[in-house]
Amino acid sequence: MADLFRSATEAAEAIRIKTRGTEIERRLLEALSGENWGASSSLLNQIAQDTYDFEKYPVIMKTIWATMEGSGASWRKVFKALTLVEHLVKNGNERVVEETRDHMRRVRMLTDFNFFEGSIDRGSGVREKAKNIIELLQDNERIREERGKARQLREKFSNISGAPPGGGG
Repeated sequence: MADLFRSATEAAEAIRIKTRGTEIERRLLEALSGENWGASSSLLNQIAQDTYDFEKYPVIMKTIWATMEGSGASWRKVFKALTLVEHLVKNGNERVVEETRDHMRRVRMLTDFNFFEGSIDRGSGVREKAKNIIELLQDNERIREERGKARQLREKFSNISGAPPGGGG
């Protein structure tokens, strides 16, 4: 019964944000949805760019950490939050790296995440993504390399599209 109430509450909150939320709230709702598909790379890049905005940054990070607190049944949202964190570490404001290190305990807890639908282990992706993020955050050289690759890719695509290069790195 509590899960049903929580689902109804989440659905009502999602509708409220879709209709009246800020632009960043709508982007985060889309990126961290429980739908059966991942967020587009353009959406992830928009959110990464938003981490450079002083007012949007705390909204983004607060939403990510809250989403990671989800139960096993919301494994898709937890996985998407980890995917977004990984993308932001590589493409977003450098503050994301430090803040994620500050929340390493929370990420580390997800290496033990379990949820089964029948005999299907839905938690394996969460566990693997959490391990990858931990390994990345423990290697400063790898972070520099990944951020450099991401910057080159952004510049390459911005030159192709004729748009100005975005983001720092």
